[in-house]
Amino acid sequence: MNELTALNIPYRELAVDPQAAAPMLGYADKMPEDIVEIVREVMDETTDCYDIRGGYRIFDRLMFNKDDYSVCVEDMTFHVGKIIYHQLKHSSRIALFVCTADGAIHGCQTNDCHARLSAIGFRRLPCFRLHVPNYRVSNPKLPT
Repeated sequence: MNELTALNIPYRELAVDPQAAAPMLGYADKMPEDIVEIVREVMDETTDCYDIRGGYRIFDRLMFNKDDYSVCVEDMTFHVGKIIYHQLKHSSRIALFVCTADGAIHGCQTNDCHARLSAIGFRRLPCFRLHVPNYRVSNPKLPT
């Protein structure tokens, strides 16, 4: 097993499309251009609020279970589904990547970023959470 390779990802390198926020803001498909400009302004004003950190580690102790389309990496079982399972089943190593910006985003509610948002008319910075319903992770050592 390799050591953890840590990464800091500058927010500006993510190239986030403001239109991606449309469903979160109540628009079915596309936001009007004036709303897109407001979202861009908020994104520009809060760039320093994000401290995006990630890392990956390469593992070589793998077990594949076709019965439930899962991959066991060390002691963690990932229920990846049929399509991903078939793409991975002949792998001898796997890299797991984890990324978070959670602490910095919550900190924005009380720091300088919050003041900048208030200055352009926003009262609260919403926190967005990514939910991927098709993937489950289980650890057999944890009590259920």
